[in-house]
Amino acid sequence: MSPLWYAAALFGPAAVAVAGAVAWYGPGTLAYDRLWPIIFTRYLPFALMTLATAAPLQEELGWRGFALPRLQRWLGPAGGTAVLGALWAAWHLPNAYFRSWDAPSTALFLLATFLIAFPYTWLANHTRGSVLLAMLLHAGVNTSTRLVSAIVPESAIASPAAFEAAAHGWLSLAYALVAAVLLIATRGRLGRNNR
Repeated sequence: MSPLWYAAALFGPAAVAVAGAVAWYGPGTLAYDRLWPIIFTRYLPFALMTLATAAPLQEELGWRGFALPRLQRWLGPAGGTAVLGALWAAWHLPNAYFRSWDAPSTALFLLATFLIAFPYTWLANHTRGSVLLAMLLHAGVNTSTRLVSAIVPESAIASPAAFEAAAHGWLSLAYALVAAVLLIATRGRLGRNNR
């Protein structure tokens, strides 16, 4: 398997998160000079640390290792991903409760989680269902807001809660675009015929 897939899984979420933040805050507001150093000092170490935790391993064995292949066989790539995305978003509902998010933050978080399922399927279909790459993608997604928080100016962050709410907004925006592009470019197959 090409090393490009590993790079896409690990760094793709960072690129999507930064692009979403640029659209949300405006291109002139972010501290781009801090971006590259932070990738190596904050993003990569935290992504690799996240990879070592139970969440990516346990979730991806179930979601992409077990459920996705079956759902794609039954419902096709787009339908199977939509069902999996809805289940996966519901699985994360306790995050909203334990973090005391308001209704808009919770809705945007669930929407972003649902939409992120589409790039996961596209990656899985291009890499023969690699659970390792799904785990790398999961670690990258979980860490991508750390990267953005370091380049968004403090003046734009009223509070950690406000930043988290905004993060759900820009991630929803960015992943909606990614999902739309993947669905249109692959005619809903999400790379399924490329295996």
